[in-house]
Amino acid sequence: MTDSTYFDEALKVGYAHIADRAVKKTIEYTSTLLVDVDENDEPVGIEVLGPISAHHVYDMGQRYGWTRNALERVDEAVAQLRQLMSVRTESSGDGIFNRATSWTDPRALAV
Repeated sequence: MTDSTYFDEALKVGYAHIADRAVKKTIEYTSTLLVDVDENDEPVGIEVLGPISAHHVYDMGQRYGWTRNALERVDEAVAQLRQLMSVRTESSGDGIFNRATSWTDPRALAV
């Protein structure tokens, strides 16, 4: 999985890139949740067009017959989107999710 998860606060639109495979089609799971899938109908990306707290990842997996591995990647992507969507709007940020392991404590750089 890549770390490409984006959310536009002004538009309330987010996207989580799940796998580096070509998108064959986009499935409209709900009016606010779209799933890009590859030629094997495995998830490649998730797009949200509004709040996603009510969407159930495991229901999606059951409906589309995703593997456990694919389901876990989707679950992680949705969690990242939820995290971005819950950031206070008055806080600064670049709108890009970075894993905790990619952050560097500035105190660790002090010599």
